[in-house]
Amino acid sequence: MNVVGVIHKYGFTVKEVSKLLGKHEKTLDVMIAKSRDTNSMQVATLRKIADVLGCSISEFFDDEPITKNGIVVQPPAPEDKGRLVLDINGAIARSGLQKQEVAQKIGVTTVAFSVMLKNGNPTYQRMCEIADALGITIFDLFTYEEEEKGKKKRK
Repeated sequence: MNVVGVIHKYGFTVKEVSKLLGKHEKTLDVMIAKSRDTNSMQVATLRKIADVLGCSISEFFDDEPITKNGIVVQPPAPEDKGRLVLDINGAIARSGLQKQEVAQKIGVTTVAFSVMLKNGNPTYQRMCEIADALGITIFDLFTYEEEEKGKKKRK
């Protein structure tokens, strides 16, 4: 995950993005440094950065090898269908598995998994584990949301 590369691609510095996010200058630096080693940056943080930059959250994953059942696959071509939102519950429903089965496959309790789904803010590493457990790519955990007459609608 190349957060700094995406920030620079859009003509910003990490310091500028930190200020736009309302964070101390060093906070984002520390989060990025930690995420390089552990892929632990949370989706909510990536979403906020993407919103500041005016880009899609998927750009942060462009440099990662995307796998499906352990095999590297090409990510889908970008489409302009609206904002990408995390939809793990939808991915689970489409897979035919139960939430308890997915929790067991990724090595967490059902309660911890339910809390994570309710918060909707897993780390990148956890999203990879969930995608592998479902036999899908990380991009399949997202869906497009579009604005329609002031209401949000998921596709």
